Amino acid sequence: MSTAAGQKLATQVFLSGKSPKVIPCIYHHRLYCSASTFRDGVIAPLLQQRPWSASSSTGYNDVTLRYMSNKPQKKSANNKKEEELSWDEKKSKAKEYRRMLYEKKVVRQESLKTRRDGKTLRGSKRVVFRQWFEPLRQKQCFEDREARRLNLPWKIRVAAIIERLPVILPDKPQWEQEYMDLRDYLDTFGKVYPKELGFMPDDYQEVAGNPTTEEDLLALLPEGIRPSPRETEADKVGDVKTLDRKLKERVYLAILPRSGDEELSWTFPTVTHEEGETLLDSAKRALKPNCGTLDLIYMSNCPLAVDTIAYPKHKRDQFYGEKIFYMKVQRDDGDVNPDQILGKTQDYAWLAKDEMADRVRQQSGENAANFFNFLL
Repeated sequence: MSTAAGQKLATQVFLSGKSPKVIPCIYHHRLYCSASTFRDGVIAPLLQQRPWSASSSTGYNDVTLRYMSNKPQKKSANNKKEEELSWDEKKSKAKEYRRMLYEKKVVRQESLKTRRDGKTLRGSKRVVFRQWFEPLRQKQCFEDREARRLNLPWKIRVAAIIERLPVILPDKPQWEQEYMDLRDYLDTFGKVYPKELGFMPDDYQEVAGNPTTEEDLLALLPEGIRPSPRETEADKVGDVKTLDRKLKERVYLAILPRSGDEELSWTFPTVTHEEGETLLDSAKRALKPNCGTLDLIYMSNCPLAVDTIAYPKHKRDQFYGEKIFYMKVQRDDGDVNPDQILGKTQDYAWLAKDEMADRVRQQSGENAANFFNFLL
């Protein structure tokens, strides 16, 4: 019996009046009636002629009649083929299906990499940082567990980072400069109304030839007065021992320790932390022999970052390694004393972030360079 025939039967039973307690559910092809109605023979004879099944709900005195089709369920060709396959063939087919899904996933991931070529991906810098930071964090956690297992303390050291802020504004991008030139050109004319309205002054004249760009304004300065160059003489000759360089960027005081010190690489003024003093007190002590006439601003008691250096096994007599805490300090005025700082170090320089990373990369490798690149 078709579905339409089953719906028709349910409607006829409901409308016949012989079974007022029968409730049809046409959309689900079911009939709901009481058990007494079923026993009285109102519905039971129908079951002998038509494919309906009867069942009783637990806990209720009701009988549910459900329409059952006479037609055998058709099996798709795929199901027949799967039933004919052996267990090994089914396993191989499932494996091939998983491989197909994986290859499809890999192709999609590769397409995502080039989907926004020429555009900055959202969160790309965060991804680069996490790729570098996660292995470093796991390494530090492992070293901490090893130090506790061996019952060896860490030697605490504090490095002070002296930062000179930019002196001038950075260069404007080309699109911003073009916009400002256009804005200045339009602002030169102001608002112009038709003369018939009477809003414009009688002495209004065109301003063609008036200065509208920075070059035009600089040309109007009195003779002998010129702005200072954005690129200084120290930038041209490559002098890194003066503060009069890289005026558009932040520069940091970096030192190269003497060969007798524990590590021979470009770093910041560093001292060993003593018991009873804070990290900021240790940073101030590290800057005393290097400050000269520098007037410094101490930003916070909180360190900027921490790095760990594990000693080789034959050097772990008293300490497992070193923990270096980096404290940032800002220069307000003054400069270092070359004679004073060179008396305790091999060399010093005021370096920008990329310059510092390049020098560390040449001496200590890419991993250490990335640390300073993300630190500064």
